[in-house]
Amino acid sequence: MDGSRPTNKNNAHVVHYNVRWMDSVFKSRDTTEALLSPQREAGNLTSHDYDASLNFLPGYHRYYPGLGLLVATALVFRFRNPKWTPLKFHAVNVTAGLGGFAFGRLAVISAHYKYFCSIENPGGFGKAMENIQSEVGAPKLGLVMSRAYQPSSDDNQTPDDGLQLILPSSNSESSKPKPSDKERSKWEQIRAANNRTARNSSWDSLRQKHERETVNPRSEGADNPENSDVDQYAANSPDGKFDGKFHRK
Repeated sequence: MDGSRPTNKNNAHVVHYNVRWMDSVFKSRDTTEALLSPQREAGNLTSHDYDASLNFLPGYHRYYPGLGLLVATALVFRFRNPKWTPLKFHAVNVTAGLGGFAFGRLAVISAHYKYFCSIENPGGFGKAMENIQSEVGAPKLGLVMSRAYQPSSDDNQTPDDGLQLILPSSNSESSKPKPSDKERSKWEQIRAANNRTARNSSWDSLRQKHERETVNPRSEGADNPENSDVDQYAANSPDGKFDGKFHRK
């Protein structure tokens, strides 16, 4: 019997139910009462779940397969045909016995299924079975039923390590932004982006204009080689001056 475990769908939890383990542990009413009473006192089992478990688990459903086998073989003996050979009689008897046993086993599974579905607090029930497993031992191989449920504040259970129960609250609903707030925020982001783009474009235009004005005078001086030679001669003259008359001759 495995306890409740979370799944990824809508925060649902799943409690597992091992049919073979339940029948092997809760064999008598005294044993069932001794094992379940502490769980009821701990709040894991409700009064309804405790009473239903006490009435069903030590019941006669565990004898259904054997009862089905006996009834089937008895019917074969009662309605056998005198013309049957011994080989045919034994074949029919074995077949009927297996059919009766299988029918009884299906009846056991059906009874456990109805009982499992009648549990009011599956989360607390799974926690109670985990505690009992720690006392009597883990379940063996066998048919396992699973039941999904939505945890609530009435489960009276303590989550295990790694298990977190997230319940809906009014704070989480009120903290969600309204559609109008989302639209307003979106338009504000668009306007801010446009303003940044406009400022960047204006600054780029001014910077490019300044670079053109700086480059043009330099290019004009480079295009006039005569002025360049004159400037060089003036710089190399002893007096640091330029003789315009000599230059004209």
